[in-house]
Amino acid sequence: MQGDSGMSSMIRVASVAQAVADATHAEAGLHAVVQTAYDLFDAQTVAVILQDDEGARSHIKLARGLSAGFISGFSRSLSSGVIAEVLHGGTPLRISDAAEAQEVVREIRLEHDFGSAMAVGMTINRRPLGYLHIDHARRGSFEKSHLHTARCLGCLAALALEKVRLQDVVARLSIQDSMTGLSTYSRFYARLSTEIERVLRYEESLAVLLLDITNLNYVEDVYGRAGARELLRHVAGIVRENIRGVDFAARFRTDTFMVCLVKAHEAAARDVAERIITACHTVSAVCPAPGAKEEAAGEIIPLEVVIGASLVPAHGRTASVAIAEAEKALLAARRMGVGSIVIATP
Repeated sequence: MQGDSGMSSMIRVASVAQAVADATHAEAGLHAVVQTAYDLFDAQTVAVILQDDEGARSHIKLARGLSAGFISGFSRSLSSGVIAEVLHGGTPLRISDAAEAQEVVREIRLEHDFGSAMAVGMTINRRPLGYLHIDHARRGSFEKSHLHTARCLGCLAALALEKVRLQDVVARLSIQDSMTGLSTYSRFYARLSTEIERVLRYEESLAVLLLDITNLNYVEDVYGRAGARELLRHVAGIVRENIRGVDFAARFRTDTFMVCLVKAHEAAARDVAERIITACHTVSAVCPAPGAKEEAAGEIIPLEVVIGASLVPAHGRTASVAIAEAEKALLAARRMGVGSIVIATP
């Protein structure tokens, strides 16, 4: 860096902040951080180094000035030493003259020898993600004031990583029910529509099953939301265990699940429905007893379910019609009582 002229540095950091805000994936934001640090400090090496999920070792996410072979083979312990202090103690590291700090240099050196270096932590909500490494071939290239700019860039790198993590969480929640782990209705509907297109093209058949837990309201009234959640997770597990890998299931409503059985005719649909009903009758859920202490034993609650089903193309040629016909069958099953299975009629 030829001189950290305050205004110029702030303008560059502000442009990085905008790049991070606009980025749709981590690499775009991190690239802006790395390139800006590389230019601002006239650096030999700039690297974004992340810790693994256990926080025990590190790997290089993105870098300038390092060979691809070094990046791919890099792995270093983070259990102790100066980098552990940078990560967990929040203290940035500045080496003005490598010749006077050989022990520290050996610990943080990457691919090339350097004359001076900085390392600043990347942290979100007190959760360490890794650190930003910057080094220069010459001694005395980094002053104390330069740490402020480096720390700003480290914070922006952390924000780029966190932004993408949150985007991944939102995307996952949009396709997966957080309580049961099954698909959401919107994801199920999209997959069902695709499967129906295939069924019609190849003149095959599929089945749509709707499973209703008839005693969920009772469980919630008596045992609270914790009991209802236990029951829902239990039924979701039973559904997963009784369908094939090519089939898929979702949570339709609070007390209703839906299943698509690929390449299934009426006999196969009824067979799966009967297996699920049997499993629900023979396996019960444990719910917290009302007023019981936390350590008290729970009470066994029977799973009361009914199933309605429709077939494609026999009962409809679109996802909306297939689901509507399955709902009609489900309503008929409710009237018949616990354990009933009704297949829609043409």
